[in-house]
Amino acid sequence: MITLDGKNIIISSLATDIDQAGLGTVSATNPNESDTGLNSNTNLGTPAATIKAVSNDTSDKQIAFSYTLLSTEGTATTYKEFGLSSTGTDKLFNRQVFYDLYHGDTDEIDITQVISIR
Repeated sequence: MITLDGKNIIISSLATDIDQAGLGTVSATNPNESDTGLNSNTNLGTPAATIKAVSNDTSDKQIAFSYTLLSTEGTATTYKEFGLSSTGTDKLFNRQVFYDLYHGDTDEIDITQVISIR
């Protein structure tokens, strides 16, 4: 059994290691634990304009990662996937796919992803 302190140690480690995220334009497959990147690339891949630092907020046994793509970044593109990553290891932490999300020059995309350990 992982203790309460142990769970918070894991959350703290995630807060240190996971520091960037990106959006992808190709989601031909469902997420799989063997995925290594977005857009059939290693790690976050392309478009590079969407790879940005994430902020995080930790609380008891959970962490919330926040990502914002401004209206001036990566515009006129339809996004289909999102992933968190570590610049230190250049490894994809997770991958989510979703229905087409068009990002025009007046749109801002805000994504918050919460990870809890119960």
